[in-house]
Amino acid sequence: MNEELEGHLAGDAIPLGRPRTFEVSLADEDRVQMADITASRALPTEFVRRAQAIVVSAAGLAIARSVRAST
Repeated sequence: MNEELEGHLAGDAIPLGRPRTFEVSLADEDRVQMADITASRALPTEFVRRAQAIVVSAAGLAIARSVRAST
């Protein structure tokens, strides 16, 4: 049995992606700037998505899960 799945019961949420080995934190002014970037329709999509990933990481959420919820 896969070690990562060991100990999970049927119906339990299984962690997605790699285990988090770092923590992202944003200062208030950085959070405001990231919010402006993520709301932009004029900036390149890659730039906006990168900002979204930073905001989601700073909130402590899994990026894959948040992307799936937003599509």
